[in-house]
Amino acid sequence: CGNYSGAADFLYQYRTFCTNSERSLSALWGKLAAEILMQNWDIALEELNRLKEIIDSKNFASPLNQL
Repeated sequence: CGNYSGAADFLYQYRTFCTNSERSLSALWGKLAAEILMQNWDIALEELNRLKEIIDSKNFASPLNQL
């Protein structure tokens, strides 16, 4: 229905050049979604593990920010 392959490629390249950590994190969520929609389970698992590492390493100011 959509060009998920192209979106995943663009989001990967965006993350490579992005210096804003919040935007980079958002791009990673988008790439995970694109990989899931393309049913690329191995790559989706890699992206999910990257997200888990980032989330586990962050110190959030409040429980609301953690969500």
